[in-house]
Amino acid sequence: MEKLGIIVNVNASGNKRDKELPSKIKDIIGESALLRVTSELSELNDVAHEFSKKEIEVVGISGGDGTLHHTLTNLFHAYKEKIPRVFFMCGGTMNTIAKASGLRKNQLEVLKKVKECLYNKIPVKVIKKNLIKIGNKFGFILGGGLVTSLLNEYYSGEERGPKKAARVVWMLARAAIIRGKEYKRLFPVVRGLVKADGIIRKFESLTAFLGATVNEIGLGFHITYTGGKTENGFHFLASELSPFEYVLRLPKLYFGIPIKSRKVFDRICERVEMEFENDVYYTIDGDMYLTEGKKLCAEFGPSIEILAP
Repeated sequence: MEKLGIIVNVNASGNKRDKELPSKIKDIIGESALLRVTSELSELNDVAHEFSKKEIEVVGISGGDGTLHHTLTNLFHAYKEKIPRVFFMCGGTMNTIAKASGLRKNQLEVLKKVKECLYNKIPVKVIKKNLIKIGNKFGFILGGGLVTSLLNEYYSGEERGPKKAARVVWMLARAAIIRGKEYKRLFPVVRGLVKADGIIRKFESLTAFLGATVNEIGLGFHITYTGGKTENGFHFLASELSPFEYVLRLPKLYFGIPIKSRKVFDRICERVEMEFENDVYYTIDGDMYLTEGKKLCAEFGPSIEILAP
């Protein structure tokens, strides 16, 4: 049996609802796997290095999209080259990456199935996905501008779910139309320069940028319509559309229909370098960061193997 390790982020929004989750997982795995429960991001570094030293070959990750992003980043730093195969246990509220990979099962059922397959040497379906490398971090979705506004509004407060998502989209659409006092905060505009695989483009009013290796970026939007379908780069878009123009194109953005406009830069890229007039906020898989030195570089990253029992 391959060596199995489980990482549980007890502070993931979905996991908070079940205080007994770690003990339930322990009941399933017994002594056949290592279980590590984390409550701080800083703990993932030690866990990843422990797994590397103990030659863990399969890692189950219980948490949301941010947990996946941080765990995979630490695994790459600890293992140096090829990281273990992983499986996602969907402990967040959105679980965008898992859904985009076709994984929607209850996390305890997933764990039981994986253990059974590994113990009895039953073949498991494997999905290969590439990551995006942003500096020393790894993730599936990179975004800025309107993308960060959308996520910030969704994560504000305690409520989560489809109803909250619908209200956030409606609130942003309304703000784009009436241009109220929240307009500038919700729709930041920056000047920028994008260098994508040798192609250089200046943006006087960059309102959003997005790169992904999956075809859903959250809240049901399939903007990166080729995400996950190419093996030579990640789908990247940079846009100067106005907020009102986004509203007019909401159906296309939601269903993944390409937007044909001179205001939109849209292509598959291996490497994208961005320079901004000021430091800007950006997101990797839902977690927020601020650029350093007004620059951001994203590269087509390594592939990982995801078990999909």
